[in-house]
Amino acid sequence: MALLGGPLLNLEAVGKVVMKFIGVFLVVPFLGTLAWAADNATLLQAYRSAIKKTEPVAIQESLTTQAEESVTQARGYLFPTLTGVGTYTRQDQPPNPSVFTLADQYNAKLMVTQPIFHGFRDFAGLSGAQNLLKAQQHATDQSRYSLYDTVASSYYAVLSTEKDIANLQLLLDLTDKRVKELKERVQIGRSRLGELLSAQAQVATLKAQMEGALSANRQARATFELATGLTASTALTDSSEVLPAKPLPLENYLAKVEKRPDILAAKAQVEAAEDNVSYAWRGHLPSLDFTGNYYLKRTGALSGSNWDLGLVLSVPIFQGGIVQSQYKMAIDKRKQQELLLAQTRRNAIHQIQNAYVVYANSISQSIAFKEASEITEKNYNTQSHDYRNGLVTNLDVLDALNQFQTTKQQMDRTYYQAKSAEATLSAATGEVPATN
Repeated sequence: MALLGGPLLNLEAVGKVVMKFIGVFLVVPFLGTLAWAADNATLLQAYRSAIKKTEPVAIQESLTTQAEESVTQARGYLFPTLTGVGTYTRQDQPPNPSVFTLADQYNAKLMVTQPIFHGFRDFAGLSGAQNLLKAQQHATDQSRYSLYDTVASSYYAVLSTEKDIANLQLLLDLTDKRVKELKERVQIGRSRLGELLSAQAQVATLKAQMEGALSANRQARATFELATGLTASTALTDSSEVLPAKPLPLENYLAKVEKRPDILAAKAQVEAAEDNVSYAWRGHLPSLDFTGNYYLKRTGALSGSNWDLGLVLSVPIFQGGIVQSQYKMAIDKRKQQELLLAQTRRNAIHQIQNAYVVYANSISQSIAFKEASEITEKNYNTQSHDYRNGLVTNLDVLDALNQFQTTKQQMDRTYYQAKSAEATLSAATGEVPATN
């Protein structure tokens, strides 16, 4: 974009304005700090910090660890158990005591039990635990994507408010210079007092707008600190990448919906619910266990016997309808998970469509405002030249300056809105930067 021209601005003036902005506003005491952090943070660095320093992903990782232990526990039911057992009994002796009716009876043994057949319930339980682990792993991935969206939103909000401050400061400096010039022109009778008052009113308005912009920036930085764990005074790197002329077709993004972690997690939940149905139904089947005992100490008639082996067959006949009720409940939970999968898929499609609309509209608006900004800049330069030649009034120049700064401000805002929407769209389609 060409530099502003006219009686109030030249290359040297631009340099002074820019250096003044850098020297003043990069050390504004945001949130009580007197200087910016030494290192700049890119969006990727902010995202990495958020993963390390904030709670959402850590909570999901903890839940993943718990799910892994659930798989270990479910697998443990397939293996034998070894138990040490000790008993002691004191009983009243009958009139004719024998080795079967000793007053003191005790034994100590090692008991091993090996499940042989439980209607394959243990395998169904293990499969269900593994599917729940998959669901939790996908949920952890989804938390990372959601966190990226949150970080990007706060990141670009900070940059947008800082750009607002820069634009307002530039406009304020230009208007201040015009006030000084008008004071001299009023004194020699070349300008009306009303023109000076108009310029002074604009300065006062701009100062009020600057306070609002500073407040918005402080709020944005507080949100950024909460989202990333970085200090609110961290300087952010503005890459100012050129936006594409238009995004890819919507179908390209919708084609990735089935790979979203939340949908994969919902699918795993459905599979786990199916395993739970199988587990509950197999409660109707008999079970067979192998048992073995090795006696370390034994009293009574069998005191000389050191071991025994056996098979235990259990056949469920009537359990008060508990197993059938568990089976029906498992079927209903499976239906619930299937509905949740459908809802998750519908919400995902809606989220992608909304993010795409915002992204596409922001790109179009940013391009349109860029063109308008170039035109209004030329208009300002023309009005400034005509004012110097006495062809227009100061009000015309101020109005042209305001138009230029307003369109430039809108161009910058829609640019950062587009970058934020782009990050939201990336998160919605599972395309976030790697953190390692």
